[in-house]
Amino acid sequence: MQDDLIPILKKRNQELLILLEINRNLTEKLNLEELLREIMHQATKVVNAESSSLILIDEATNELVFNIAMGNKGNEIKKLRLKVNEGIAGWVAANGKALLINDVSKDGRFNSKIDDITKYKTKSILCVPLKIKSSIIGVMEAINRKDGSEFTQVELDIFSDFAAQASVAIDNAKLFGNLEQEKEKIEAVFSGMGDGAVFTDADFKVLMINRAACNLLNIEQGKFIGKNLKELENDFYFIDLNKIKDELIKVILFDMTRRIGKKLYISCKMTRIIDPDRKTMGFVLILRDITTEKSELMITRDFFSLISHKLKTPLVAITGYTPMLLNEKEFGPLNDFQRSAINSIHQQSKHLHALIEEILTFTSLGTDDTNVHPEKTGIFEVAGLAIKRLSDKIPVFSG
Repeated sequence: MQDDLIPILKKRNQELLILLEINRNLTEKLNLEELLREIMHQATKVVNAESSSLILIDEATNELVFNIAMGNKGNEIKKLRLKVNEGIAGWVAANGKALLINDVSKDGRFNSKIDDITKYKTKSILCVPLKIKSSIIGVMEAINRKDGSEFTQVELDIFSDFAAQASVAIDNAKLFGNLEQEKEKIEAVFSGMGDGAVFTDADFKVLMINRAACNLLNIEQGKFIGKNLKELENDFYFIDLNKIKDELIKVILFDMTRRIGKKLYISCKMTRIIDPDRKTMGFVLILRDITTEKSELMITRDFFSLISHKLKTPLVAITGYTPMLLNEKEFGPLNDFQRSAINSIHQQSKHLHALIEEILTFTSLGTDDTNVHPEKTGIFEVAGLAIKRLSDKIPVFSG
């Protein structure tokens, strides 16, 4: 009895080794078309069948489609479609159960339509479902043993194990294909953007950069992929990237300015990509040339600065002479109207001088000469300071 089991165990061990080797081959293929062909090539070998077919469910129509068919008549049935529950394949797809039929002529579920079209005689068949978790994605068939013998339950078990491996491989290939399609869409949008765009990992290593960004930064697209964004510091002044990395601000706005050569100002919007665990996965940087806008703003500021300086000259005389005119001991007595008029001129000139100083302060903001050091402060402090400065202009209402 024990001696009889040895050949069976050896055969089973060999079958398992074959399945392991097949699984390794399948997991290496991520192109769906190549994978399906490899599955069907192995399907005929694993049970020594004359022909095999792989029939997937079209989710849009809920029909069974012969994506891949092996054997002499394989190509003739690739475009055929079956309804779920039509024929043996349809029954397996509808019920999710494997079938072993060694004489299809005696099985009422057998549909001879395919044989009639292909002129191929189906005698025996193994048909197993392709499952991903609880979902049926299709079925796989092995048709007629090459030696003319009948299929056995052992071969059905092997074929079912093989189908389970194939299902996982098909699902992985589909997921990979979908990712590739999404990647191509993103790259197409990325490349077609009018603004410059750069995509980096969490350490600012450049993963993608479009043509507009390369033109703006005067760099070669192929050579900058894989480099660190910090290398741009050689040519541009911009924000300290180390501070951005350590903080968890979602959107960071800053400007870049070319260090030498023709002036170039670039507006930058950097968006942090965060995973569900609040961990930074990367950054998307959108670049826009604002040199013209900056130049126009600087011209406007220069104009205001010039006008302000020109106005200060006559104001010096006004603010200087009005106190002297009010000196009645030196220049004689004034009547009430004269005194009021000179006082009004003096106060308004002081007010005009304050306005000019504010204009000069405004024109200096945002320039390289501005000595501004931003600091964090509370909203109540800002509001309190504003109210204090406007207190003389705020009307007081009494109940």
